[in-house]
Amino acid sequence: FAANTTITGSIGIFGVIPTFEKTLDRYGITTDGVSTTPLAGAASIERGISPAFAELIQANIEAGYSQFIEMVAESRGMTVEAVDNIAQGRVWTGAAAKEIGLVDEIGELQAAIDAAAELAELTDFDVWHVEPERSTQEQIIEALTASISDYLPSRPATLIGRIESAMRAELEWIDNLNDPMHAYAICTDCPELR
Repeated sequence: FAANTTITGSIGIFGVIPTFEKTLDRYGITTDGVSTTPLAGAASIERGISPAFAELIQANIEAGYSQFIEMVAESRGMTVEAVDNIAQGRVWTGAAAKEIGLVDEIGELQAAIDAAAELAELTDFDVWHVEPERSTQEQIIEALTASISDYLPSRPATLIGRIESAMRAELEWIDNLNDPMHAYAICTDCPELR
């Protein structure tokens, strides 16, 4: 199920290795060293990425992409070629995703619940909305924020403040990019994959 306006996708994979060699060079900071293999220190932030390491990363990304689209193809009953044609990192509205076979039905949460109950042949059931358990730190911050906000004047956030908050929330997942192969399949709506 997806709503008409649901953003569906993206079926894609990418690799990220931040490097700061140009920034360090601008300030006159250089590094050197002795390596015993061509890939020694290849993911070091103070050097650029060597062509050999870039090829290795690209091969890993392509293997991960192939595995990902094969899984999508199998679960959606499509050919790998058909999934690849609609993938490539693109996103679709829910309505478009239904047309191309990524979504079975258009509907909101209640429609999905009703369909699941019908499939399970249930007429009497309860629905629980499960949310991730918050850490003690998150609970304390939430409590403090709630009590502090009682004493603050209510005024709309500035445009820059809203943009900063949105960017901070959107980019928070970058802190979790720690795969040793530097390849990621990210679902920005799936907390367990962040």
